[in-house]
Parts: sequence; structure tokens; C-alpha cells
Amino acid sequence: MKTKTITTITIVIIFIAVCIITIGCTAAFTYNDHTYIGTVTDKERINTEDGSYYLIFTEDIYGCMHVLKNEDNILRMKVDSSNIYGSLKIGETYNFTVIGYRIPLFSMYENILSIN
Repeated sequence: MKTKTITTITIVIIFIAVCIITIGCTAAFTYNDHTYIGTVTDKERINTEDGSYYLIFTEDIYGCMHVLKNEDNILRMKVDSSNIYGSLKIGETYNFTVIGYRIPLFSMYENILSIN
């Protein structure tokens, strides 16, 4: 009986820890707005088994290349990724508001929230 109680408490603690970590990571990737001013050098649509998204290749004023993802984000009420993709013109310069982090090891990109 005592072992069953300890096991139950351990499972509850692990569950709570996983929930806290998940919420923390979601907040870190969803609410860290920052901006880039960059010129679009290329763009493409990526199709996967789970759906599709867009990659936007940019160069900033210092000559640094940035690859930005453009996909919908329900938590931020962004549902116009196709419109953003269609409005971007290669060779034009935009002010990109993005969220997330670029982590090459996991093929993760910053996601475009809006353009000006």
C-alpha cells in the first residue's frame, strides 16, 4: 500500500513538472517578439506529411542571412501565412516581426508574425 502511494505521488509530480516545462517552452517560443529588417532573397513552400509551411530567405543590412518560417500560429491569432507569403516580393526590403528561435540542430526557424 505504501509503495502504491509513493508511486502515485511520483507520477503526479512528474506530470506536473512536464506540464510546467511544456508551458514554459510554449511561452518562450510564442511570446518573444523581435524584429528584423531584411531583403527577401528567395522564398519557397515546403510540403510535409503534416501539412505545409513557407520558408523566407532574407539578408539583413549587415549581410547576414536569415531563414524565417511563415506558418499560422493559433496562439498568436495569426492565420494569414498564405497572404503574407504571396505579398512578399524577392528583392524588396521588409520589417519582419518574428517569434521563436533558430535552432539548426532541430531544423527550427523563427516564425514570421507580421511584415511592414
